[in-house]
Amino acid sequence: MLAACDGDEPSLVSGVPDAGERARMLEAVQLAPRHPGPAGDACFGLHHPTLVVDCIEQVAVLQVDKDPEGAHQTCSKLSTRRPRLADQDAECFFRIAERADRPVWCQQARQFTFDCQMHLFSQGLHRWIPKGSTPGSFETRASTRIEEVGLDPYDPRPWSAMYRWVLGAQQPLDRNSCEDAPDTFRKEACRATAIALLHDRLSHARDRGASLCDGPLPDDVRFLPDPDLEAVLTTRRADDLCNPDAVRAAPPGPGLPGSGP
Repeated sequence: MLAACDGDEPSLVSGVPDAGERARMLEAVQLAPRHPGPAGDACFGLHHPTLVVDCIEQVAVLQVDKDPEGAHQTCSKLSTRRPRLADQDAECFFRIAERADRPVWCQQARQFTFDCQMHLFSQGLHRWIPKGSTPGSFETRASTRIEEVGLDPYDPRPWSAMYRWVLGAQQPLDRNSCEDAPDTFRKEACRATAIALLHDRLSHARDRGASLCDGPLPDDVRFLPDPDLEAVLTTRRADDLCNPDAVRAAPPGPGLPGSGP
């Protein structure tokens, strides 16, 4: 069924796109590295709305490394050239913001704004947290970066993602190192992340068939003495690690992105 025309653009259609339409999209995407402008025009020559959106996203992502502003304009054209698709541009802005490290573009990612900001924060952790870092040694820089990407420094979620990165390098896991975080808020974010990280490690070890019910734990699951981590191990042994009839699913984490199982 044909939809109303958007200006001079071809009319949009519903249903499943045919092979010819898909082939035209592929041709447009292949043109993008050399000629992104004509490639975008070719995307808007398509009739199926899903293909128009997918095509523009792929063209923008291929364009963004050499021409970030041009890629931003490509995403913006979804609303200017196809007003009926204006609410479909969020993923396009998300993807180019992430690739170009442009936090301000996350604001145009609509329902994905927070996820976009978290991606930008998390993907750069390896660049500014030195290998072997411990809690308490990088929080000032982290606060700056959290604000740079548009997140709230008093939201525990970016801190959890950061502490997961740091604690994830520890073998054995040392939850007591969280006591070196600069304040109660960050100590608690770090300590909650350590618990979620242990849940992850136990689940992964369980799924590969490691022995977790008696004897020493595998090296990648070991942790330094901590009553809360001991309680996690005891509970998991009873619930699923040593119970052949248990459903093999990781338990829910504390609800902090970057620290859940």
